[in-house]
Amino acid sequence: MKHLITPICVFCITVFFTSCKQEVKVESSNTDNTSLSNFLNTKNYIQIPLVKNSIGHFIIKAKVNNDSAIFILDTGASGTCIDFESAKKFKLNLKDASGGATGYGGDAQKIQTGNATIIMSGFKRDSMQITAIDLTSVNQAYSTEKSGHIDGVIGADILVGSMAVIDYETNSLFLKK
Repeated sequence: MKHLITPICVFCITVFFTSCKQEVKVESSNTDNTSLSNFLNTKNYIQIPLVKNSIGHFIIKAKVNNDSAIFILDTGASGTCIDFESAKKFKLNLKDASGGATGYGGDAQKIQTGNATIIMSGFKRDSMQITAIDLTSVNQAYSTEKSGHIDGVIGADILVGSMAVIDYETNSLFLKK
């Protein structure tokens, strides 16, 4: 569990909203659970299913360059990133980048960048710049908790750029086309 807390501080917001949900009473004349989905569909959003893994993180099934991929949804990550090992699987042409990344792997680490096509349900981004980092520690923690392997993290570059809406009641991510 110690390894899980240090490298992964994902979804603190989820805990906040979950605890607030019981205290805040929202009155509405419309109790239809699909009303948010229907509204967002009229605004050109695509609904992407989220699956909670065994440790409570939201997982997104996607494709990178037409190969299956598993991502963590991380509202606190500044950008979308892919593990170095997964980058090989997706045949990304990576180049060294200046600077470094902190967060998932602990201290500052080497990064590389490349372009990829990402597809999540009907949402698609062609030639998107992706950062490759070492997610070994994350995958080791996931392995310990029997949560499976992840290929990368969906971050703010996609979420903010696509005006993301997360519906915690239906475990759905909505992204504007």
